[in-house]
Amino acid sequence: MIVIPMPNTDSQPDSGLDTERASLVGRIAAGLAHDLNGPIGIVLGFNDLSRELLSSADENTGLPADDVARVSEWMNLVDGAAKRARTLTQEIWEFAKSSPGEITEFDLNETISLAARLATPALRNSGVEVPLESNQSDQPVLVSADKSLTTQAFVALLLDAPESLPAGGIVTWEIEPSNTETVITFFAHGYDEATGDTWPISDQAATALSLQNATVLAASKGGSVVVSLSTH
Repeated sequence: MIVIPMPNTDSQPDSGLDTERASLVGRIAAGLAHDLNGPIGIVLGFNDLSRELLSSADENTGLPADDVARVSEWMNLVDGAAKRARTLTQEIWEFAKSSPGEITEFDLNETISLAARLATPALRNSGVEVPLESNQSDQPVLVSADKSLTTQAFVALLLDAPESLPAGGIVTWEIEPSNTETVITFFAHGYDEATGDTWPISDQAATALSLQNATVLAASKGGSVVVSLSTH
């Protein structure tokens, strides 16, 4: 394993511009997520009204029972998709407006799952999947840390995963808690049973973790990233 050095902002003359751009992107994303709640609410509202009207249909409507069942199934699909979209936009909004600086106790599993959901749309464009159901733990893993910075770090790490999966693949994770630290290992599984170069650690992830005195390591040849967070 090799330790990824923390970014040296003194050698990055454009870091201020990058920070401003990131801030603008966050504000745009927050506004987009807020505005999307409106049309999604309309879809859900009229879908419910249509379902009520359909359920009250009788033989006099002339609509075959098979068609009623088929339309009902379509409406259930629309309802499920709209609810998933609404949840994602709410999570994007909360992530965009979250501010670092507060130490709280939170479930690490839920936070990583949130980061995975936020990163998934971009990862899919690169042929990378994060199957949440295979990463969930039955027991919560509680840590005391800056939740905003932790989420930011995990989102950045996941968005960098395609570099180690040039032919696409799957990302999974494991959590090993202890009395002194909690170790999170992200694994990159290539579809072609091969990984690319070292999973890169972006400045965003490294900075967010270093501000919490956390460590991040990457395999020397793709494969995995290890993050250690202090338990207290």
